[in-house]
Amino acid sequence: QEAAKLRAAYAIIDQQLNFFTEYYFNYTRYPSDALKDYDFQRIAAGVAGTVGGLTYRARAGCHIENELQTNSTFAEPALSADLNYVFSPRLDVSVFANHQLDVGVLTGRTVTDAFGGIIDLHPMKRGTLFLTAVDQKTARVTGKDSVKTIDLGYRHTILRRLEPRLGVKYTEQITGLNKPEKFFTGYAGIGVKVGPRSSAELDYYHENRTLAAQATRVTDRLTAVYNYRINLLSKINLGYDRAERRDTRFVGTVKIDELRVGVNLSW
Repeated sequence: QEAAKLRAAYAIIDQQLNFFTEYYFNYTRYPSDALKDYDFQRIAAGVAGTVGGLTYRARAGCHIENELQTNSTFAEPALSADLNYVFSPRLDVSVFANHQLDVGVLTGRTVTDAFGGIIDLHPMKRGTLFLTAVDQKTARVTGKDSVKTIDLGYRHTILRRLEPRLGVKYTEQITGLNKPEKFFTGYAGIGVKVGPRSSAELDYYHENRTLAAQATRVTDRLTAVYNYRINLLSKINLGYDRAERRDTRFVGTVKIDELRVGVNLSW
């Protein structure tokens, strides 16, 4: 799989009105299954800028997928809009909406419509209380899915090195013709800037999930990650993941302990 992206922009009115265009191309070939070979393109143009307390970005264009072995072409509009308004140093609000076609190696072809908003309240200079709501509908080759999420949380920066956070989240998910599944999640964590090149994250969440079959699944999960940037082209990360899941459909508890080591290279 290879991908390339080109972007150009021109400032019509400095900062207030900028015009941009973009082109994205994805070349994907399956050595063991040529029927899945495809090319994917996105061609779009839009405007962006800041006027007073309002920051905006709007884009329109087209997504095109070519399935090479079947000589089939699928096209969908590429539409998106983002608005952010700063009412005061204590309050800002963002809203967004988009319609897009995506093609993935594992997910196949999907058409997604999503909209939502974020309210950020700053009761203190370095603290943020946020409320996020998202409604997303996805059409797949195998059927339609929908997800609705409401997230209420708080994060605070201490001495520019620590960022503790906690919150609660409600999710309702419908997959195909199944009944809705409901999630209630409580989470807490902290981020630490260890040094100029290193950082660490520690997170815990507790999730209570009502499945489509009216069974209940309870999950507790603890994750720890350490990141270190070696140079401009590479970084290494170490991770530990411990999860425990209890499901009323089955007897017993599923426990997972996972240790991860990764090296990322970019150029």
